[in-house]
Amino acid sequence: MVREASSAGQTVVLSSHILSEIQHAADDVAVLAQGRVVAHGDVASLRLTSVARLGAVIADVDAVTLHTRMHALEQLEDLHIQSTGDEHVHRLTATIRGDIDPVVKALAAFRVRDLTVEEPDLEESIIDLYSRTEQVQ
Repeated sequence: MVREASSAGQTVVLSSHILSEIQHAADDVAVLAQGRVVAHGDVASLRLTSVARLGAVIADVDAVTLHTRMHALEQLEDLHIQSTGDEHVHRLTATIRGDIDPVVKALAAFRVRDLTVEEPDLEESIIDLYSRTEQVQ
């Protein structure tokens, strides 16, 4: 019914905690936390302003060098570097919070065999917004 009304040019205001429904039905989203709007925009922009998951396989580098360079990046959280069995090939996973450019530039210094960057779904983004709102207060 929401899609039909929207297709007919009507404005629909929907309040829900079922974020998968919001993600599929809404053109514009306002996120409330403790009675205040903490974010507003289309679904895609709200997802992009949050965090991303990083996965990479890095070759031709020793673990100490990789650890040192990647731990220096303030954008990376939950950084894990594992050996793949070959002492010069490592699997890296992390959460990127903020600007991705320094992370990409740091990775470019190495031989990257595989790279994935996954943007969060709306629910992960909203949870992140709530946690940042609580930290400010």
